[in-house]
Amino acid sequence: MLRRSRLFLVALAAVLVLVAPACSDETKDKASDAAQSAKDDAAKTASSMKETASSAVESGKETASSAVENGKDAVGGATARATAEALRASLKADKGARENGLRSIDAINSAVDRLPGDPDVSGITDSDNDGFDDDGKVQITVGDQEACLVLPETGNDSTVEGNAC
Repeated sequence: MLRRSRLFLVALAAVLVLVAPACSDETKDKASDAAQSAKDDAAKTASSMKETASSAVESGKETASSAVENGKDAVGGATARATAEALRASLKADKGARENGLRSIDAINSAVDRLPGDPDVSGITDSDNDGFDDDGKVQITVGDQEACLVLPETGNDSTVEGNAC
């Protein structure tokens, strides 16, 4: 019986020697496959993150550009309106306008000459040659922004609107 036990142990050892390397190669293959799969997944994740980051940067650039344009529009609008308000104040202080009315062509032209900068002023029209602006609307344009000074036929209640006449 001892001999059978020895023989069994020798056979078992032989089987283990043959089987152990096979398991080891299979385990190595599985580990290698798992490592390659993890590498591929990491590359896909990195690529996806890069695309997301790139998209976020582009979106940020568009948002910043839009904010700059909106700021420029707001400044231009404020400048056009401020210029129209300056024209309004200059007219109210003008002696000729006080004597003849705010629609006096001479008073309007004189006030326009005193405006700071070089705004585009339009809408001053005297088609019937009576010396007074026909509709009382004077448009101020600064850049691409506009404001409208509305002058009354009589009195001093002029207004400034933040848009084209």
